[in-house]
Amino acid sequence: MRYLFTLLLAFFLHLQAFAASGVWISLSGDVEPVMNDFVRRAISQARQENPDYILFEINTFGGRLDAAFDIVDTILGIKDIKTIAVVKNKAISAGSLIALASNELYMMEGTTIGDCAPIVQGAGGTPEIVGEKVQSPLRAKFRNLAQRNGYPELLSAAMVTPELEIYQLKNKDSVLTIESKNYEHFSENEKKVWGTPKVLVRAGELLTMTEKEALDCIQTLKIWNPDVSIGFPQGDRIALQSMPNTRDLGALETEDGRHILPKKLLQSGNLYHISLE
Repeated sequence: MRYLFTLLLAFFLHLQAFAASGVWISLSGDVEPVMNDFVRRAISQARQENPDYILFEINTFGGRLDAAFDIVDTILGIKDIKTIAVVKNKAISAGSLIALASNELYMMEGTTIGDCAPIVQGAGGTPEIVGEKVQSPLRAKFRNLAQRNGYPELLSAAMVTPELEIYQLKNKDSVLTIESKNYEHFSENEKKVWGTPKVLVRAGELLTMTEKEALDCIQTLKIWNPDVSIGFPQGDRIALQSMPNTRDLGALETEDGRHILPKKLLQSGNLYHISLE
């Protein structure tokens, strides 16, 4: 048993030389100023490990807009480490803004993202969407994040502004996302080429998407399914001499609902020929 442990230890030490390392930070619950304090401390601690990436797991219905702005600015302040957002269950309202702040964005199967219109309590206690004075800077923030990380600006704006109606047009491998008012200016020939538009967002509604809808209309959003992951190694073979069927078990879900980081847990069908070479 001790011999097997020594072999495993040597194997992991050997792989550590080229394995990417990451730090997992969970953001769940209401978006409040205390969450930004937590994010700042967590990032500071993560830097001590000199990771290749920092992964933010997001699961929230949202919260205070000022706190979300602060968290976004904190994440944007990370210049030397790749940032990855993974939506677990939901990234609604302020949560969607935080999710778009990372360099890469992934969504687990069955998750939703969107609906970030700022809400205040109106007369009689009914919720009301605030006016353009607040919507404008929020829309600008979404647009800035979309430009920075390569997300569609129009769809990000539709998470904030209910007046937008957005169509999706397809022609073979080409996909076009436009406002409905622009489609009305298409010529008859252009309409024949693009065919009947698909309504992504109706006027008066805010954009909220499932992971399947996001994958269908935003190529930079990817489903992160624990069984068939995209972007993270899941069950991939690792080519090693004399070590057949060696796999990376990153992304497997644990009993407490978390996930194993890539390059941290490996399995192999044959440890007999393991060596440091």
